Amino acid sequence: MELVLIWLIPFSQRFPLIIDLGAVALEVFFLNLVVHLSVLRSGRRLVYALGGCSLLVELLWIMSRHGSAAGAMPVPWIGSLALLRFVLFVLFFGLVQVRLVRSLIREPFVTTSVLMGAAAGYVLIGLLGGVLLNTLFLLHPVAFGGLPSPPDATLTMASLELLTTVGSGALVSSNLAAQAAAFTITLTGQMYVAILIALVLGRFHRRVPH
Repeated sequence: MELVLIWLIPFSQRFPLIIDLGAVALEVFFLNLVVHLSVLRSGRRLVYALGGCSLLVELLWIMSRHGSAAGAMPVPWIGSLALLRFVLFVLFFGLVQVRLVRSLIREPFVTTSVLMGAAAGYVLIGLLGGVLLNTLFLLHPVAFGGLPSPPDATLTMASLELLTTVGSGALVSSNLAAQAAAFTITLTGQMYVAILIALVLGRFHRRVPH
C-alpha cells in the first residue's frame, strides 16, 4: 500500500489531491488491518477512536484545501487544522506502529510476512515525516527554500530521503526548525531499524542450539 502511494507522488505534483486521498486510503487500510488481521485484541477501541477522528479531520482538510469553499477558511484556521491533522496522524499511526511491532514480536519465525510488515512500518515513518514537513511548511515556511507550488509532493519525497539518511535540499540547513524536523525523521527511522534488527537477532539466537 505504501509503495503504491510513493509511486503516485510524482503525479501529485500536478494533481495535489492524490496525496490527500492517499492519506485517506492509508487510514482506511490500517483500520481494516486492525479489524481483520491484527492478533492483538487489547486497545482496539483506542485505535478505532483515533483512526475515526483522524479520518474526519483528513476529510475536512481535503475540503478546506480543494473544495469550492476553500478560500472561505481564514489562514490561521488552516494552520490550526494542519497542526491538529498532524497530531492525530502521529497518535493514530504511532499506535498502529506499536501494534505492528508487538505483532512481529509474537511471530515465532522470521517469515516473508514478518519482513513485509517490518518494511511497511519503515515506509510509514517516511510518510508520517511528509505530513510533519508539510505542517511545518504551513506554520514556518522560512524553514524551506526553492519549493514548487504546491510543495506537498516535494516535501513527502524529502521526508523519505531523510529517512534513508540521503538528506534533502528542500530544507534550509541553517534553520533550527528544519534541523529539528530532519533530525526527528532520521532518528526515528534509525531507531526503528535498530529495534527490528535486535528483535530478529534475538530470535535467531534463541533458536540456535547450544
